[in-house]
Amino acid sequence: MLSTWASNRSNYMFKPLLISAAIWPIERLINGIVKTDQHIQSMIGELSGKQLEVETVSPQFHLCIIFDAADIRISPFSSEYLVSSSDAKVTSDVTTVLGLLSAKAEDRPLANPRLKISGDAQLVQSAFNILKSLDMRWDDWLAPILGGVATQSLKTSVD
Repeated sequence: MLSTWASNRSNYMFKPLLISAAIWPIERLINGIVKTDQHIQSMIGELSGKQLEVETVSPQFHLCIIFDAADIRISPFSSEYLVSSSDAKVTSDVTTVLGLLSAKAEDRPLANPRLKISGDAQLVQSAFNILKSLDMRWDDWLAPILGGVATQSLKTSVD
């Protein structure tokens, strides 16, 4: 009985640790870009102390985005696991979330029934605006991390 609990607990911890290792370079990348843009720094500063949780249901996945004074922290744990409360939460499937992030403003619908937002909707909008304001070409930054072929495949599927 104890070994089953320990095994389940270990599996529960192992996946987020792997995800955390994968997220770390992305967090560093975003924060590196933020440090070069005073306008985005001030936008993030306005959100300091707030937490946004993104939960996907297919596949099941959590991200907590925590805004500090001049940067962000990304955690693969749910707010419940972190024993904190999120100011806002976005729940959907991965395809919908990635579609929203990759769509051009003129192609993005004003509402999506597959996207559920609870809590501070203004926080969600502000975080989305910050992400869309980052002056970068994702494929240029991801190629050294993922490799050229994987990055090109990702870019093709998103475009």
